[in-house]
Amino acid sequence: MTRLIVTEQNNNAEFRLHVGDELIVRLEAIPGTGYSWIVLGDNDEVLSQIGESIFEKSDEQMVGGVEQQIFSFRVKSTGVRLLELEYRRSWDKQGEAIKTLSIRVITEE
Repeated sequence: MTRLIVTEQNNNAEFRLHVGDELIVRLEAIPGTGYSWIVLGDNDEVLSQIGESIFEKSDEQMVGGVEQQIFSFRVKSTGVRLLELEYRRSWDKQGEAIKTLSIRVITEE
């Protein structure tokens, strides 16, 4: 089993994984502002999210500072999935996302 970690620097990249592999997405967020990353769509046939995202603070983090929002996914079957996330206020349906992440995941046996 492979465990691949991607960040904002991997935006618009393409990755090849195998069934059973794990994909970890680590993105900077400042949850105190009301903004967080949201996974778009609900296509979980190829890539399934494992639980909810979690926030990880750095050791010397100040209150209200930057944290890492971490998403975990498992490859369930072969295929292609365009994984898209937006950094936005979840309650503001009309507002624009201030950042986006898009990665293409191609999976095989």
